[in-house]
Amino acid sequence: MDRLLSLYERMKKLRESGVRMKDISEETDIASSVLSSLYSSVLPMYVNLVSGGEEQEAALDKALQQVNNVSKRKLLGCLDTLYDKVNHI
Repeated sequence: MDRLLSLYERMKKLRESGVRMKDISEETDIASSVLSSLYSSVLPMYVNLVSGGEEQEAALDKALQQVNNVSKRKLLGCLDTLYDKVNHI
């Protein structure tokens, strides 16, 4: 789950440096709507819950409840690949 924190930090840096979500989407082969949901809703809530003392698994479940286009199974299934691709951008 530490990869989720690292992924969010890397995505923030990319966005702050002007990289568009569409460009990240093309590099990662994940729909830009899914990446946008992760970046704007799921990951910030996850980070806030974990930093507030919530268990990582429960924090992820709560964060994913906020969106309807990202499933836990799919996210965790592609997390390593997504993390690697985002770090290479």
